[in-house]
Amino acid sequence: MPNVPTSLGPLHVDETGSGSPVVMWPSLFCDGTSLRPQAEELARDHRVLVVDPPGHGRTPAPPARFRLEATAVALGELMDTYRAPSAIIVGNAWGGMVATQLAITQPDRIAALVLMNCPFHEWAGINRLKLRMTHWLLVTLGPRRMANMIFSTMVAPETRAGAPDRYLEVQRAMRAAERAGFARCAASAMFDRPQLRPSLSSVRAPTLVLAGDCDPLYPVEEARAEAALIPGARFEIIEGTAHLSGWESPERVNALIRAFVGGLPVPARAPKAPQ
Repeated sequence: MPNVPTSLGPLHVDETGSGSPVVMWPSLFCDGTSLRPQAEELARDHRVLVVDPPGHGRTPAPPARFRLEATAVALGELMDTYRAPSAIIVGNAWGGMVATQLAITQPDRIAALVLMNCPFHEWAGINRLKLRMTHWLLVTLGPRRMANMIFSTMVAPETRAGAPDRYLEVQRAMRAAERAGFARCAASAMFDRPQLRPSLSSVRAPTLVLAGDCDPLYPVEEARAEAALIPGARFEIIEGTAHLSGWESPERVNALIRAFVGGLPVPARAPKAPQ
């Protein structure tokens, strides 16, 4: 069932493995490719559902802008389709925001959270101005011409230099995206969301928070301070990575996620969705 109907429109899902469910939602500007290393690792003993977000990869853009709350509702609907009352949610940046919003509004749906490079506050000041400029350039130049500039801030210099083929691969979805729809989805993810920070103390699921020490979009000390607001959250720094830590340092990130997931209570095996 690769295309799942939701109130936000269809979401493309890649399903691998079997066992208790793990749902993955990537960063803005990325499709599920960016979470492939973690999907392959967890599919050894879980049913892994990797989402292409709206306007990215094989998921079409909705006809209008949408709020973060709507993406969380769509994530819950996707889980319903796959008969997953609850799941471990792995989210990178935008995906982490979607997962956290679901944890706040539908806490029983969350078995655990893995939040990578995920700011919980609204952008303000110079950072908001930079995002406004980025969005204007997306509209004006299009995603293909903007991809290298954007990913040069999302991926650490060492990764770009040491793995140029992988660096180009993770840009592929953005380079192929349709301009208007992609820009609309980018604006939704960047600007149409509530402040999550004041609600972090209500998150009750076991939580692992990962931050890249080279992330210019979300400095480590900000990430550490916000992670401390989630009761019992574990915080880890991924050295030499920027905003896509799981893609840049897969072995380190996979080991941390594997250890975290291995310490969770073993849930009952969830039934497989109908074909």
